[in-house]
Amino acid sequence: MVNVFSGYNEGIYFYLGEKGHPAIKDVKVRQAIALATDRQAICDDLLLGLTKARRHRLDVTPWIDPDLKPMAL
Repeated sequence: MVNVFSGYNEGIYFYLGEKGHPAIKDVKVRQAIALATDRQAICDDLLLGLTKARRHRLDVTPWIDPDLKPMAL
């Protein structure tokens, strides 16, 4: 297998604008959702285990900060 940077990422994003749900605007709610989401299971089930959960959307790009620490789970 060869890993090549493609710039392609999949993700789930929350709309925080004016018409977004008030609960999602609370940072504690977004943190709780992030902590409750088994990101590796999503990679394993939907992406056939061909990738791993990332710390950040830029994790597999040349622009990631190597000092970025993953969120404690």
